[in-house]
Amino acid sequence: SPCRREVFRKVFDRAPTQMLGSYCCAQFLVARSRWLATPLERYQRMQELLFSESPSECHDILGHSTQCLMYEVYWHVLFGEPDNLPERAQNAGLPLMLRTRDLENESYLPPGSLFLQLLIEV
Repeated sequence: SPCRREVFRKVFDRAPTQMLGSYCCAQFLVARSRWLATPLERYQRMQELLFSESPSECHDILGHSTQCLMYEVYWHVLFGEPDNLPERAQNAGLPLMLRTRDLENESYLPPGSLFLQLLIEV
């Protein structure tokens, strides 16, 4: 959308190179090295954008920050991934146990599964 492209441009100082594609709901694991590879100024700019007027290309939802809603689909780019991610099940960059199928943005992990918690503790 024009709104998504404009907010992306404000965050990354460039237009997306292709259609943006990410995994649902901004749930991700990030290595410390990737957090630190992003300049502090970019994080500060993102924070400032949260409290600024939305671009004219956006049609705000009353009481919500358009930028905040857009950030959900930008995190992977912020941490060094391409603009458009392959489907999770097809992403060879993910460990096999994280290549869950997306079906209407839901995984096949059972509700209350401790699988990822156990993985994180290792």
